[in-house]
Amino acid sequence: MSDNEKGRVSATSQIIWTRFSVKLDIETIIDSMPAYLRNDIIALENACKEEPLPLHFDCLVNEVQGSINSALWGNEISKETADILWLRYIGW
Repeated sequence: MSDNEKGRVSATSQIIWTRFSVKLDIETIIDSMPAYLRNDIIALENACKEEPLPLHFDCLVNEVQGSINSALWGNEISKETADILWLRYIGW
């Protein structure tokens, strides 16, 4: 990796960490989102409490992914909110 590429990776990492270093109240975010996204997140959170995880857990994760994308592209949530939700509920 060249020095120029290393600089870009470092700068990108810094931007990402700067963007998410501001703590947002997740309850405020959830209250302001569309009902279908809120319901999918609640269903996923409830499934996380079950022991063992339900067999349809992967389906719930996919529902949240789709709902985040739908809300983002439908201009119902901001890109920043979508990024926060992705990190919190999808993990990447």
